[in-house]
Amino acid sequence: MPEPEKVGIPGGSSVEEFWEIFETVNEHIPEEAEIVFDVTHSFRSLPLIMSVLLNYLEVVKGTKLVGCYYGAFEVLGRAADVEKEYPDPADRRAPIFDLTPFFQLNDWVKAIRDFKRFGDAGDLNRLAWQDTKPLAAKEETRTDELLALRSLTGALNKFTQMVHSSRCKDIQDFNFESNILNQLGPATQCSELPQLKPVLAGLGDVFAAYQDKDLKNGIRAARWAYEHDLIPQGYTLLQETIVSYYAQEFVADLKRLYPKREDEVKRREYTSALLAWRTGSWKKEDSGLAEKLKDKIDPEVEKHYDTLTQGRNDINHGGHSHNARKAEKLKKDLGDAITKFEALLC
Repeated sequence: MPEPEKVGIPGGSSVEEFWEIFETVNEHIPEEAEIVFDVTHSFRSLPLIMSVLLNYLEVVKGTKLVGCYYGAFEVLGRAADVEKEYPDPADRRAPIFDLTPFFQLNDWVKAIRDFKRFGDAGDLNRLAWQDTKPLAAKEETRTDELLALRSLTGALNKFTQMVHSSRCKDIQDFNFESNILNQLGPATQCSELPQLKPVLAGLGDVFAAYQDKDLKNGIRAARWAYEHDLIPQGYTLLQETIVSYYAQEFVADLKRLYPKREDEVKRREYTSALLAWRTGSWKKEDSGLAEKLKDKIDPEVEKHYDTLTQGRNDINHGGHSHNARKAEKLKKDLGDAITKFEALLC
């Protein structure tokens, strides 16, 4: 370990002094440093300034706060009284408070923000498992509520991964009731992670409409994607759900054309051609069936399905296409399509 270096900083009584503290600390802390922070000897405002600065350094430089401590000398009494009662400084033993868990709340702030703003539960799940690992390892502290909480954050992470990677089929096959809805009650009763309670409180309403192994979960997930600015994922999830819905509606007729179990992709391609009415996508002798099935599709579905096709192609080609739309228009069109299909199919 290198020899400690004494570095002076101002008191932080003005904005200018705050930025001087920032520049001094930032200059002396290297990339990926492990930081131990002692807040004992300072003005009471300085730990607040340092809290923000440490959060900044973690994001920008990849530093890690491994400890934050406060020597509570005032517990011994007034300075004058302490000098009388403990004339030998070696006898002045004050308790040391470990404030590290409080400063680590910054990690939870970022994780909760990522989940609520960007629809990403990865860090939320990681922190929940990390912070409850010692409790889960012991039978006397491994409560049903704790296990429900860990299971719930794991399921939320899996769901958000499926949305981010446009896993429409996995979302349609997912057991939302057992993995999320049924875990919410006991998880909210878990007292070990109070910072999660406000987050969990609103999830019942968010996932209330989801059902186990339901095709329409794809439409609901498209809404989630839209609300978290995952626009490409929203287009894919919604369009593939529409194909799944009509492939199931027409399954009896389609199985006569494509009877094998491994023909599911062909049945979906046929359904997609029906929705887009691509007449060259079936054999001449099948045109009568195609006409019959097409007549069962709501014209409004065809109209909005075409909007999805154009938007999805526009996204996949990065705007290098005729009539390319602006980002704002792509989002608006997706929102309109979701609202329409919620009304038509949910």
